[in-house]
Amino acid sequence: MLHLLSYISLHYFILITSILVQSNDSLSDNRAYGYQPGDIIIGGLFPIHQFSSSNQSCGQIRETEISLQLMHAMIYAIQRINNREDLLPGIKLGFHIHDTCSRDTIALRESILMLTPNGRDSVGNFLDQYRNLPRCANDSQPEIDERFQRQQIIGLIGPGSSRESVLVSDLLNIFRIPQISYSSTSDDLSEKERYKYFLRTVPRDYLQVRAMIDLCLHYNWSYVQFVYSEGSYGENGFKNFRSQITTLNLCIAAEYELAQSAPTHRYDTVMSSILSKSNKAKVVILFCNWGEMAKLFEAADRANAAGRIIFIGSDDWTTNTYYMNSSNYVAEGSLYFQLHGEYVRDFDRYFTQLTPYNVDRIQDPWFNESWQANFNCNLPPATENICDKSLRWTNVTGGFTQGRKIIYVINGVYAYAHALHNMHKELCKGKSGLCSAMQSIDGHLLFKYLLRVSFMDIANSSHVEFDNQGDIREGGYDIDNLQRKSDNYRSQKVGVWMLEDLLLSEDDIYWPIGNSSHILESECSQPCQEGLFKITKEEICCWVCAECISKQYFNYTLSQCIDCPAGYWPQQNRTACNRVNITHMEAEEAIAITVIIFAGMGGAFLISLVIIYVKFNLHPIIKASGRELCYCIMFSFGIICTNCVVPLWRPNMPICIWFRISIGFSFSLCYGAIFVKTTRIYRIFNHNNATLKRPSLISPRSQLFMVATIVALRLLIVLVWIIIEPPGVRRVEYKHGEEIRLICNESVVGMVITLGADSCLIIVCTVFAFLTRHLPENFNEAKFINFSMFAVMIVWLAFIPAYFTSDPRLRPLIIPIADYISVTVTILFLFVPKLLRIFGFSNGNVHGMSNNLAIKPAPTATLSSGNLFLGGH
Repeated sequence: MLHLLSYISLHYFILITSILVQSNDSLSDNRAYGYQPGDIIIGGLFPIHQFSSSNQSCGQIRETEISLQLMHAMIYAIQRINNREDLLPGIKLGFHIHDTCSRDTIALRESILMLTPNGRDSVGNFLDQYRNLPRCANDSQPEIDERFQRQQIIGLIGPGSSRESVLVSDLLNIFRIPQISYSSTSDDLSEKERYKYFLRTVPRDYLQVRAMIDLCLHYNWSYVQFVYSEGSYGENGFKNFRSQITTLNLCIAAEYELAQSAPTHRYDTVMSSILSKSNKAKVVILFCNWGEMAKLFEAADRANAAGRIIFIGSDDWTTNTYYMNSSNYVAEGSLYFQLHGEYVRDFDRYFTQLTPYNVDRIQDPWFNESWQANFNCNLPPATENICDKSLRWTNVTGGFTQGRKIIYVINGVYAYAHALHNMHKELCKGKSGLCSAMQSIDGHLLFKYLLRVSFMDIANSSHVEFDNQGDIREGGYDIDNLQRKSDNYRSQKVGVWMLEDLLLSEDDIYWPIGNSSHILESECSQPCQEGLFKITKEEICCWVCAECISKQYFNYTLSQCIDCPAGYWPQQNRTACNRVNITHMEAEEAIAITVIIFAGMGGAFLISLVIIYVKFNLHPIIKASGRELCYCIMFSFGIICTNCVVPLWRPNMPICIWFRISIGFSFSLCYGAIFVKTTRIYRIFNHNNATLKRPSLISPRSQLFMVATIVALRLLIVLVWIIIEPPGVRRVEYKHGEEIRLICNESVVGMVITLGADSCLIIVCTVFAFLTRHLPENFNEAKFINFSMFAVMIVWLAFIPAYFTSDPRLRPLIIPIADYISVTVTILFLFVPKLLRIFGFSNGNVHGMSNNLAIKPAPTATLSSGNLFLGGH
């Protein structure tokens, strides 16, 4: 397997070399490199020039305050290390710095040139690169150090972008040479199986994505659009973002990939699509290289996108004043992440004193070009627009600003120095200078020492340490806001993200419309009002607000309303179901209190009535009214008063049986007695007087027998009902299940049959009462029975529809109430007139009732039984 990998690596190297040989003329135009001799050489790759897509070569010089500073940060760090006696004693570090022109293929080519023992002689004409070296101030050609030409680098600082580092790392793996990048953040580079010797002093993109997500969550931006660059940096940034938001309320409305060489119309198409979705997804995350960002801003300008969207940029967003002013007003108010780099004050002193007249042109062959481009002037031997000798970097437009990646370049150089120092201590045993064991440094061994370094950075702010994947252990991001001040743009730091903590100075943020208090919303759906729930669609961030019906709760896992199981009811917030309390008719309810009061009044009246009847048991009026039947009526009334209270007890089997039997028994007992009364009177007065024979079945015993027969027939019906439909307790849901009550099991058919039997008895009683309505005044009890039966008929005509249409919870009380009213009316009509006579109320004492209540002698008395109200009593 190892032989196969070695073969593949060698094949890869030969392929790249053959490409370089074939295109040597086109790629070795006027490129130079900076170098400094030393005992140990460290390579450096920095983006000094831009890449020209028109001729596929290096173009104009890049902004000085970023790239040129990065290169000089390496020079600065090596100079400081060489001036120290406690670090690498007797050993001087040198460097070999090349320009990547912000292109991965050029970075690969320059890496090969640093690895070949004789420079370009191995792949072309090595000395060609020196023909066009920038002249020194005295117009002399810089001397080429012969020793340097024979030296090979032991490690590399850079390159900057992840796209470049991917190619360069593949190449360096072949030669087992460590690489420390100062700004390559792609997560792919942490895969040690492929990038074995790659390290970095900046946090990887996983943390930057985490910081972006925290910013979105902070402002409730739940629906965003994502633009990323083609290649490792952008593609992995997008994959990271997508994987980290799977469990969060954050969705991607659309994603777009932009290639570095994409034509202008591609950017216009992407911007048109972005704006078409900006009614909901107003936040656009840019995980791009700066070149793609700048072109997208130009497309946004052409589409008049200002104020309609807000950009959230990754750490490749440049902070150079020139580029911010040329990126158009559409980027105003945008937020973007920058590597959190500590400020190195001593580097400012070093860099700002550099001029074309004191810079070492061998170390920096691009300085004059940068100076002339930045200050828009010319250096000798030019004769026009000569640069003022008093110019310094502090005179640049917008003022000098130290790049945030400076500290990361310096940390990379110091990491090599500490690793080499530790190696020197162990291999050279404290001997000054290079010993024989370090004449040829093994890159694999050096990489192990790099993984074990631990030192305070030059700003004395944090420890520099690497984990097993070569990633820096500590890191964070500054959050910048692009603000416009007096027609100029500036980058204002408004927050920081460190170790999962987000801190923002929100009052300092200027949003796209220039109003610091206006925060654009970026949501697929608005929050639901209280009482409504989110029914999600295809994405977790998009929903419709729906109201669950009465018996449903909202299941957040399924994002839908679910019916509560039987016997359960949703909580007030409808997030779960609670078991419904099982209740029954209770005495605290208003209707129950009313029934109890009337039952109590009826009971008191009944007791009084019984006492009077017992006390005046031999009174002629009581004897003549048929005492036995009166006692039957009073007994039935007592059962009915009891039944008014029985429904207030918790239903069970004995109560349900009692209720069925007592209702039928009490009603049939009362109106069975009334029926016997009316038929007895009717038979007496329709009897043939010529025979002088008493009618049959008019004795008290016969009357009781007839009543018992009626009650028995009624109880037989109840018995059949009990057999067909056994009594029991059932649970009934009310208010769609919000309330469950226990009631006795009563079917509609059973109630119709039993109520039909009672109705038949009432009808028969009413008929006979009507037939006896014209009896002589001495027999006016029949008249009162007639009145009472008509009143009972009215009660039952109202009761029957009320029973079947009322709330089922009230039905256990409706029957006792109807019985109570019916019997009460009967008792009042039958017993009150008798009581008035018993207590001696005369015609004069009872105004308006004398004619009805007076019992006058009958003209003729046909019977002498004490059971009739005869003349003379």
